[in-house]
Amino acid sequence: MFNKKSKEAKAPKIIGPKKCGVLISQRSITVFTEGLDAALSGAAKAKEYPVEEGKIAAALRVLLDRGEIGRDVAIGLDPTLDFLSTARSDDPAQIQAQSQLSERLSSRLPGGVVSRENKAGKGKVKLKSQVLFPRRIGVGVLEGLVRLGRSRVAMVSTTHALYEFCKKKKASPRKWKTEIRLIIGEPESIALLVFNGVVVVRQTVPTAGDGKVAALKSIVQRLVIAARKELQLGDVYGVVLHTSEVDMPVLQQSCEGLGAPCLQGAAIPISRGVLAAIVCHSKRKGRGAPLDLNTELQLEGERPAFPLKPALAPISVLLGIGGWMWFEGSVLLNEISQMDSQIEALQIEREITRDDILDVRDAMGIEVGLVEAFIGQRVYWGEVGQSIPALIPAGMKLYRLEGKYEFFFVPKVTGATEGKNEEGGSEKPSGPPPNSRTLGLVCKVPMVGKKIPPQNRQLTAALRASEVISKPFPSIDEPKITSTRNGESSEVEVTVNCRPPGGI
Repeated sequence: MFNKKSKEAKAPKIIGPKKCGVLISQRSITVFTEGLDAALSGAAKAKEYPVEEGKIAAALRVLLDRGEIGRDVAIGLDPTLDFLSTARSDDPAQIQAQSQLSERLSSRLPGGVVSRENKAGKGKVKLKSQVLFPRRIGVGVLEGLVRLGRSRVAMVSTTHALYEFCKKKKASPRKWKTEIRLIIGEPESIALLVFNGVVVVRQTVPTAGDGKVAALKSIVQRLVIAARKELQLGDVYGVVLHTSEVDMPVLQQSCEGLGAPCLQGAAIPISRGVLAAIVCHSKRKGRGAPLDLNTELQLEGERPAFPLKPALAPISVLLGIGGWMWFEGSVLLNEISQMDSQIEALQIEREITRDDILDVRDAMGIEVGLVEAFIGQRVYWGEVGQSIPALIPAGMKLYRLEGKYEFFFVPKVTGATEGKNEEGGSEKPSGPPPNSRTLGLVCKVPMVGKKIPPQNRQLTAALRASEVISKPFPSIDEPKITSTRNGESSEVEVTVNCRPPGGI
């Protein structure tokens, strides 16, 4: 007879260390099982095991059987195996580019990629940050450690675990909303752009040899541009350099011209062994825990886990709404039944046929359909207005900007005289067509001598290259040029009209 005792006897015993950190790389697995301070000082070394291409699951099973991996495992991916992508959630172009990036990576990697969203939006600024990593590697990890069960395997973002560890070594001032962290290493360093305590950009930079300061200065400038222009987070409040006191005076030159303080944090080696140690001792739950990647993965034949605890409050609300909807639905059914009988009586009394009702319904459907088409083809004038100033060439001034998108529709019920006037001829449509949208620019530029300034060609080229302009207005006319006199100087007035295909 099968009982619990016989089942436990058949289950293989888990041996090895109670807690360990594992860093998965392309060709190796690094395992660390000791204290974090020992890893930083070099007193404890991580063990690194080679892995054949596509055989991560098999290698993990061997390490588990040999006792190299214990009962509680934290898994991190080498930073070269994942990608951090951040976009403003209120910018459709950035969100579309982020989605296209995920699609391109999925098509190039066997097994595709999977992404885990990182909540990085607070206050007025809303960001959508994602960690993208190969699905086959994540599934391989779970298959190799399936014997431990999901509750004993934590797969975390190594980048976020590293940043949380950096904060423990050197906390930034509370007033800092946007900061840069530079973790200096050999032959590479890691640069992090952080917004409201969440990593939104990660970059690696070669820092071997004499060009270290120049390389760090370049990456700082790159992250400042990403913060100010691309993500529109405003100015960077400061930089934390994780390096030694000896190297700090030289390396802080990389922050010159930033106009923000540069603080020193404890030096952190970023070898694979240290990263595995940081992952091993990272938090699993609560505030400060790194991003959990495990929840996005599922093995074949495995039932997806249901987040019961977070769902308890919504479930109770749904049950209450369900009872209310059942009651209201019963009342509504009775009202519908009464309306049906009233409609039949009204048809007899007013001599309204069912065909008359259908004609009215069809006319209303046409009207709604055209309005939907109008809304679907609408122009986002806010984006257009924001992008125009940046497209005006140097030396040229915007004098007038006009845009319109008119809509005209008069619904008619289908009948025998549709499309005919009183004389029997066809009716002419009145009002502008639905696609009558235009964008017009009038700019002025001083004339130098008798030559026409080159800015007029530069303006049309910039308009055609801008997706914000060329998408709703792909037909951009050649500029109309007229010269005017302004006192003793002459000016050239440049007029450019932008239209949709077939628009007027």
